[in-house]
Amino acid sequence: MGSDVQVYMAVAVVLCGYILGCFPSAYIAGRLRKGVDIREVGSRGMGAMNVLREVGIAEFILVLLADVGKGVGSYSCGSVDGNASVS
Repeated sequence: MGSDVQVYMAVAVVLCGYILGCFPSAYIAGRLRKGVDIREVGSRGMGAMNVLREVGIAEFILVLLADVGKGVGSYSCGSVDGNASVS
């Protein structure tokens, strides 16, 4: 019974990380603030640095905080239960 719970927790952690990682904060910032598709300008990367160069510093800070938040959220999903380790 215990190993079933661990398997379910591991699947939940992976799904949580995947769903959080799918949120395109850089794309949304570029579209909403400047009307550009961040994937088609500058370095064509959906990252905070491309947002800084192509959109602006305020949006860069928002995207950076969102990306850090996604990482912290993914980590937090995995540390809800001390036994849920996917690594």
